[in-house]
Amino acid sequence: MFSGTILVLLALTFFIRLVGLTMSPPGFFSDEASFGYNAFSIIETGKDEHGFSFPVFFKALGDYKNPVQVYAMAPVVKIFGLSVFSVRLTSALFGIGSILLFIYFLNILTKNKGLALLGGLVLSVMPWHFFFSRIGFEAMSFVFFIILAMVFFAKFIKTKNEWYFLVFCISMIVSFFAYSTARLMLPITALAMAILWRKEIFKRRVTILILVFSASLFTFLIYYDNIISSGGIIDRAGSVSISNFSPSIFSTAGYFISNYINHFSPQFLFQSGDYNLRHSSGVSSMLFTSFAFPLLLGLAYFIKKFKSSKFAKFIIFMIIIFPLASSLTIIEEGAQATRSIHIIPFLAILTVAGIWQIYSLFKEKYKSILVILSLFFLVEVSLFYYNYFFVYPIKAANYYNYGLPEAFETALKYDHDQYYVSRNISTFGIEMPFFMKYDPASYQNNKVIPNVKYLYAEKLENPKPNSVAIYRAGDSIKHFANEQLMHTSSYLKKVVKKDFETGKDYYDYENYDTFYVYKYR
Repeated sequence: MFSGTILVLLALTFFIRLVGLTMSPPGFFSDEASFGYNAFSIIETGKDEHGFSFPVFFKALGDYKNPVQVYAMAPVVKIFGLSVFSVRLTSALFGIGSILLFIYFLNILTKNKGLALLGGLVLSVMPWHFFFSRIGFEAMSFVFFIILAMVFFAKFIKTKNEWYFLVFCISMIVSFFAYSTARLMLPITALAMAILWRKEIFKRRVTILILVFSASLFTFLIYYDNIISSGGIIDRAGSVSISNFSPSIFSTAGYFISNYINHFSPQFLFQSGDYNLRHSSGVSSMLFTSFAFPLLLGLAYFIKKFKSSKFAKFIIFMIIIFPLASSLTIIEEGAQATRSIHIIPFLAILTVAGIWQIYSLFKEKYKSILVILSLFFLVEVSLFYYNYFFVYPIKAANYYNYGLPEAFETALKYDHDQYYVSRNISTFGIEMPFFMKYDPASYQNNKVIPNVKYLYAEKLENPKPNSVAIYRAGDSIKHFANEQLMHTSSYLKKVVKKDFETGKDYYDYENYDTFYVYKYR
């Protein structure tokens, strides 16, 4: 009965995870378009947008994108076509896959299917995990390959089969190229695992040979990247380092300590989350409030097991070090959710350990308490889903270019001789080739689409007949006799106003325009 209920709830969360991928998050932002177009370019030509053949890192939008998301997205784009849906579906599939792997991992450790399924449900509904599995961004691929590596390492420890160790090493290498923070976190994690399980790893000739092979493979990939386009592995870290922000070593140290502490704060974990609405929903924190006590209970459980269990030592170590990479970067306020996303499976382990202790304690004599706690959890989850789909799209409208896909699709619905695109929309010009599905082989030559011109709205003079222009609200739009407004993207925003007769505040709705599409006849 228990396992059956969890299975039904899991299936429901998987369905919800795939619903409305093009609606929430709202709009579409440039990083998503960049991943999508490079995936399209790779699957069609074997080259990225700059014409490099199968690069390790993808030069795009002024820095370098990690390769795992692009290569994983390529077959999805091939099957479903280049679209907002296919770009975000890739992350959703990584999210669902990571949940299934997490269930398998817990089952390997505990041999308890009910607990494993419960852990999968905890991970599936976790706001932190859910949020990033619906964005065409690279963070969820990092979580997937971390859990995959954990699965094969657990299999290796349980069975002593060296093939599992080989797949573990390859998974760790792939994880390294999944997200930028892996470049610091994975070497530290690998070192900790090598120390804790040194007898299982270093007392076998085969495992040592596998380590040599893995190191050689990793070195080759770095060397290959350096030949193609040097700098990809260090570019992002250098641009966001706190050393660029702090004038002295003392202020840098203070900034690091402040960042580190903020990642453990109740405000970040259970109240408001990451302040950037591209990193957090703004309608829930990174974790549910109902996870707080089970998480602390699970932490206490592993602290108690610290001396006797290598796995407990490893979990505690991962909790301690998880903010390191994020804390070394510039954070506008609070803590950073993307650069600390690798902690998600470990927080889920703590939470499910605490929930299982509560369940074991109350299941016989205090079932009513379990029912109350379960109802509170279900209400909190339901409110999160409601707010995510109906409140968040309006709150995050400006963060995701609300209405941008509709504006480009309107402009491209019919063939025009000339397209004008406001520079306030597209800094690097990747959106137009994405929505146009422009031939990658042609784009790679000079990064120019012949009948597309980027300009500031006030610079447009004598627009060509049979042309169309896409503007952002706020542009200084010049008007011409032959123009026709084809489309306006807008949303209703709830605002507080004051009734000057009564002196009281009241709620009202204001219409906010985001994009305009003009046709010139």
